[in-house]
Parts: sequence; C-alpha cells; structure tokens
Amino acid sequence: GGGGSADVDEGPTPLPVRQMIVLTVVVFSEPMNLVILFPFVVFMVEGFGVAKNEEQVGFYVGIIASSFAVAQFLSSMPWGWLSDRVGRKPILLSGLLGSAIAMLVFGLSTSYYMAIAARVCAGLLNGNIGVAKSSLGEITDKTNQSKAFSVFGFVFGLGFIVGPFLGGVLSNPAEKYSFMDVGFFRSYPYFLPCLVSACVSLFGFVAGLFLLEETLVKEEEAEEVFSGEHESVTAGAGEVAGKGASKATESDTVGGVPGSSGKRLSYGSAGVSARSSGGPKLTMWGLLKHPPFMTSAMCYALVGFVTIMFDELFSIWAASSGSDGGLDFSEDSIGLALSSGGVALLVSQLLLFPPVNKAAGPRRTYQIGSFLLVLMYLAFPQVSHVHNKGVGSPYVWAILIVLFSVRSFANACVFTCSFLLINNSVEPRNLGTANGVGQMLAAGARAGGPFLAGALFSWSLSTDLGWPIDYQFTFMVCACGCVVMFLLVFVLPRWIDRPFSLSEAERVPIGRDVEPV
Repeated sequence: GGGGSADVDEGPTPLPVRQMIVLTVVVFSEPMNLVILFPFVVFMVEGFGVAKNEEQVGFYVGIIASSFAVAQFLSSMPWGWLSDRVGRKPILLSGLLGSAIAMLVFGLSTSYYMAIAARVCAGLLNGNIGVAKSSLGEITDKTNQSKAFSVFGFVFGLGFIVGPFLGGVLSNPAEKYSFMDVGFFRSYPYFLPCLVSACVSLFGFVAGLFLLEETLVKEEEAEEVFSGEHESVTAGAGEVAGKGASKATESDTVGGVPGSSGKRLSYGSAGVSARSSGGPKLTMWGLLKHPPFMTSAMCYALVGFVTIMFDELFSIWAASSGSDGGLDFSEDSIGLALSSGGVALLVSQLLLFPPVNKAAGPRRTYQIGSFLLVLMYLAFPQVSHVHNKGVGSPYVWAILIVLFSVRSFANACVFTCSFLLINNSVEPRNLGTANGVGQMLAAGARAGGPFLAGALFSWSLSTDLGWPIDYQFTFMVCACGCVVMFLLVFVLPRWIDRPFSLSEAERVPIGRDVEPV
C-alpha cells in the first residue's frame, strides 16, 4: 500500500521458530562435545597407562582436553570464510555430522593417541558455533536481538552443564548399572556418553536437513531485489519501503522478500545480510585491524579460556586426594558438581540477564559477570578446608551449589555479551568471517586452557613452596584472567552496545577511530 513510512508495528519481531530449533541444537552440541569428557578423562588417561604417577596425570589430561580446541582454532576461520561463500546451511550440516562421527570414534578409543586423534578430528569438523551466530545475526533485528542471543547464551551454557552431567552419570555403565554389565561396555567404558553426545548432533543434522533455511543472501541477489526488479513482499511481512527492513510474519521467517527464484532474503540486524553499504567485505586481516572487533573477540576468547581452564581444573582438583587439597570425588560427583548450577543458569539466562542487559548494556553487563567470576574462582579452593575438617559432605555440596549457581549467572552475562559485542562490531556482510575469526581466537585461547590447568596444578603439587604456590595457585590464575576481562571492556566504544543499522553502517565505517568510554 501507499505511505510506506509509518505502518510498521513497534512490537518486537517474532523469532523464526524452525530456524531457532536447529541453531540452538548447534550451539548446545558444541560445548557439550567439548566438556562431556571432563568427569571421566582423568580415569580414562589412567586406564591408558601413559602417566607414570598421579602427579603426571594432570599433564596428560591437559593435552587430550586441549587437542579439540587446537584443531578448532585451525578450522574455525576457514569454516567461517566458506560460509560467506557457499552459505550457512551446508557448513552447519557438515559440522553436525562430522562431530557425531568423531565423538563415536573417541568413545571407542583404546589408546591415548587414538583418543587424541579423535578429539583433533572433532575440533577440525566443528566450526559451527561461529557460523550459527552469523546466521542468528542475519535473522534478528534490534527489536529481538537481545532475546535471541539470550536464548543462545542459555543453550550454550546449558551445554557446559549437561555435558559433564552426562559424562559423569553415563561413563563406566557396566560397573554402575547391572543391566548394562555386558562385555562391550566393559571394553569401552566411556562409549555411552559419547554415543548420547553424537545422537544430539545427529538430531541437529536431520532437523537441519528439513527445517533450516539459508540465511546468507548473495550480494547480487540482494541488489536485484533492492534495485526494484522484485517488488512483491510476503504477506504480512510489512513494507520494505526504502529502509530494507520489515516485520516477521507469524510463520518461520523474520520478514522476507522472495525473488523470482523463490529464495527468501532474510532481514537481520542491519536490514539485509548482504546489503550493508557502509564498508567493504573484509578479509580476516582486515578484521584483525578493526579495533572494536578485535577487542570484542578478545573478550570472547578470554571467556572461553577461563571457562575451559576452570572446568578442567575443577575436574583434576576434585578428583585429587584431600591431602593434596582435593575433594576425593569420583567421576559421578565431578559431573554432578559441574552441573549443579543448571537451575541457576535457567533462571539467570531467561529471567535475570535480559533486564540487566537492557538496563546496563552489553559492555557493563560483561563487566558485572567478570567481577563475580573473580570472586567465585578465589572462593572455590576454600571448599577444601571444609572437606578436610570433616564437617560432612552435605556442607561441601551446599557450598559448591551456591558457588556454581553464582558462576552460572556470571557466565550467562559474559558469554551472551561476548556474542552481542562481536555481532555489533561489524557490518552484516562481514558476520560470517567475523564470527569465524572470533571462534578461531576463542578456540586458540581454549586450546591453552586445559593444558595450562593440568600443567600448573601438577607443578603446584610437586613444589613445597606453600601458599600461594599450592593447589590454590591455578584458581588464582583463573581469577586474574577475569580481571583482564573486566579491564578490557573499557577500550570498547559506546556504539557497540547496539546492533548495526544501515544508517550506522554508513556513519560508522570499518576502521573508524575508536573512542573509549
């Protein structure tokens, strides 16, 4: 109709349900595949017989846990680059299928080096998280971006919680559950949790085949539409007018303009994913020279580094004897402890994070989470004193649940805000490459986390230097990482708190001088 300027509903754009289902499976499976081994990897390495004594176990565990992230570091950028050329859907589907196969091989590992090879393959085939975030950025706008990324943050954090729980409960089933006391599970005691993880990825693959729509719009197609060659607008999608933005229909799209080929052009945080005219399509090197993006990516990388380092550290520390400052935990107890913040994560991500982020913005919310993490990582090793005084297991568990619950809220803040900051730092045409580079940097940081945790903890036990160079030392390193996270945000400019729009893309070109706040 006429008068295209006014008749747009000011309510939030509905999220595309079918797209969100597949993308959330992708985001859930990546951290789950990463951490599902933590409750049992110490015992797995002991079974391989590569460590000569207990002090060396942490070193070998760190290597096997880091191999996934090292491989992901090498593959994330190529996957992101390729998704900008061939589309998001084929990359997401291939990643899900490859991850499933690699997890099955890991569960069947009979030697230390076979396990490392399986984890390397899993990392090489799993560059999906960056591509999924790019796709999400393309199907959201400023009215629903915070909500969509809050869901992403929740599911991402849930993967870190469900993974250890399944790894602890399902490992070594032949000894835990009489009906599973069969020869296969005695030969492969850690296959069952890997099988469940693989099934989640396979579910995402099958769902993606039928439900996932391509969100990347080739530039020539977008130019055709907006040059006036295609003027029809989907029913109920609102008016395109001259803005390149519309409201979603009640179906599974976030507004779209069908071309003559029937392909749907999705509207995202900048109108149309391929239409941003404020700057060039950047290479990886161009992004590395873009300060707002690099700072945002470093914020995300540090989150990944500290999180994975602590998860690995907790597993090694909790399995250690009380005389070494540990908790004498079994794999079941380790898995349950790492998962104990699950309810808090649900409440934090869906009820607490959105209003906090709306009031404070992504930068300040990230700092709130960083500050809380500093306090939590300094508090965790103090639980050992309670354990060694013999006051009773219920008191130890009560303290751990409180600490993990606060950590869940803090992680909800830093993870979700990391996603938002990266997506808001670049124009939509650069989302795939940007999230690929961001994921590459995060994977590189995570590669060092488990190894550093294992090496530092083993070293601290082998010295007689006393506090602070004792079992608490590695926890202090985690806390120092969070201090750096807190300080880094001060470099970011104000405009990064909101999504790009077309006008901002023209007003804030790539390479602009950063004005810290």
